[in-house]
Amino acid sequence: MQAVEKPRGGARPSAPIGPSSGSDGPSGLQSLYDGNALHLASMLFGSGSLDALGAGRFGAPATSGRPGPGAKGTLKAEITRLCNVIAAKRGEAGALLASNMALRVRCAALHLMSRAVTEIIEHRAACGGGAGGAEAPSAAGGGVDFVELAALQAGVTEAGAALSGDMLEGAGEVELLRGLPHLAPDASILHIENVSPADVDSVRKLDMAQVQRLWKGLVEEALVALIPGSSSLQALTDVGVRMSRFHGILSVWNWMMYMGYQTTHMTTGEATYALDDAPLSHWERVIRAARLTRLQGMLYVDMYRIYSGRVGVLYTEMASLLEQLRAGHTAAAENQAAAAAAAAAGLGGGGGVPPLHSADVLTAQFALLERLDACVRAEQAALTVTSMAVRALFSPAQWARTMAIAYPYPGHLRLCCEVLEAALRLSPEFFVD
Repeated sequence: MQAVEKPRGGARPSAPIGPSSGSDGPSGLQSLYDGNALHLASMLFGSGSLDALGAGRFGAPATSGRPGPGAKGTLKAEITRLCNVIAAKRGEAGALLASNMALRVRCAALHLMSRAVTEIIEHRAACGGGAGGAEAPSAAGGGVDFVELAALQAGVTEAGAALSGDMLEGAGEVELLRGLPHLAPDASILHIENVSPADVDSVRKLDMAQVQRLWKGLVEEALVALIPGSSSLQALTDVGVRMSRFHGILSVWNWMMYMGYQTTHMTTGEATYALDDAPLSHWERVIRAARLTRLQGMLYVDMYRIYSGRVGVLYTEMASLLEQLRAGHTAAAENQAAAAAAAAAGLGGGGGVPPLHSADVLTAQFALLERLDACVRAEQAALTVTSMAVRALFSPAQWARTMAIAYPYPGHLRLCCEVLEAALRLSPEFFVD
């Protein structure tokens, strides 16, 4: 077999291509591999280092000749190890890039939610429902609570600042949104900035039949605009803006009708919001029709996760408050029953049966009820802001397509989120980029 010349001065060793002449020697391909392995080792450890490697690293005697077969095998193992290290580092780099992207998406989602809250607060103030002494509505009332909106905005801003370190500015989230022109920094994202107090007053007075009739008219306009060749993109954009504005005003000023609309089949009037009414395949068709970018899908999912985390905490607190109310009432009823039994047996000292709740117990129960009402209002504010921020993710034309295809069902935040989560993992064809 032709000897593999020891590399000198960084020169690549030569190796035969043909088969070996020796019966016990390696094949020509193996010789070529050995030569390349030695060349790589020379580059890794420096020219003239193979003797040192053989002596100190691989346990072979240091010689001025070529390394023995044992040294070559150990070199191959070392190169394999280095390749595995490189693969592992590449995996770590990929994980870090994915983590960085997730953080940028979270910052962008919080940024958009903060913008949505700001626009809602400004809209309420312009229409007479701002912080200038206006009484906060009850959770059963007609509008979203201004106080809860302000608290939600503070929480969103604080969370964004903790991630970006710069109060939602300059951490890459704005740069991330540059590919979505309808979310430009100077753009209105909710389309409720030019609503007059008279418009608000009319929306406050709507009943469910009127809401359904108005919405059906908007959907019919969108369907006409979707007919190929019948209209321009501008027509679809115009109806999308009006759809978004109608949703926004209704959710801010007529909460009960908004929730009724969000849980009612538009033609039958029956309760909906379950898979029994609209299968998951329906929402897959809706999301495909939206023609979202992958970034929009990621932002949608992240906004829903933020919302779920917030209301999850509220639901836990509300369950605890209800349990305390039940326990307090049960204890008071048991005490009253014991007092009544004692009075009947002539052991009550003539004081009669005490009231069900003492003044102290009533005070404690009322405090629990007030806190429960505050939790319900916080949930209402969170749902309002999330719904509006998610709508803002869609361009007006995308929103018009989405709502037209979804009809006669209202939108479904959770099921659309599930579709998008699956699409982000498995179905890139859902997205236009």
